Amino acid sequence: FWEKRPDVARREAERMAAKLRHRVEKMGVEGEGITLLGPAPAFFERYRGYYRWQILVRAPEP
Repeated sequence: FWEKRPDVARREAERMAAKLRHRVEKMGVEGEGITLLGPAPAFFERYRGYYRWQILVRAPEP
């Protein structure tokens, strides 16, 4: 997520993470190796005037 304001970037990343968690619960695939990590600031948190946050989705298979 890229935003000019850090609070907006964080809020949008948290909103999407909540949606993803809800989707994983709804699909009933919790405990099958699917893990959501984050949201967290990206490695380069600020880049070209934008604040960046990331969510990592881990699964045993793509």
